[in-house]
Amino acid sequence: AVVPGLSFIRQAELYIIFAALMAVIAKFYSLIVPFFQERIPAMKLSIPVKMLYLLIIAYAISLTETNLTGGGEQFLMMQGMNGTHDIRWLTIMMLIHFVFTLFSLSSGLPGGSFIPTLVTGGLLGQIFGLVLVQRGWIGYENVSYMMLIGMVAFLVAVVRTPLTAIVLITEITGHFEDRKS
Repeated sequence: AVVPGLSFIRQAELYIIFAALMAVIAKFYSLIVPFFQERIPAMKLSIPVKMLYLLIIAYAISLTETNLTGGGEQFLMMQGMNGTHDIRWLTIMMLIHFVFTLFSLSSGLPGGSFIPTLVTGGLLGQIFGLVLVQRGWIGYENVSYMMLIGMVAFLVAVVRTPLTAIVLITEITGHFEDRKS
């Protein structure tokens, strides 16, 4: 991840805008997950039927993008290495991942939210980064940095444990220092 070569003031402006955007989306996420977690069990479906529905949804998603199913981390890694420039397509994929995550978390079946939360944040960071590239504010080489910031921001906003999120992302990336190239 290459840090944008912007002035401190310009970086602060971008991060404040990005933080506000992530806070709004994370608040929506935090409100909609419990809503689905109350409604889906109320349907009184058996575990095998719930699994069948999730399997059908996962199969339909995999017809479009195989790596988007599961946690979605392979899709995020591909986007970080040689991602798309098409913001509309990426936004649709992020929304599909978001909805699939909601159904998975709300089903009552075993599974976690950590990796899907990171993937959603990373994709939001990529979308934000691509918008900044289109506006000429940052270079394309900085998009993966925005993905990393998005992962941290969304995880912090959803889980509300900033120090834990920062340490986890630092461990995942293996970098403790700020690198500029």
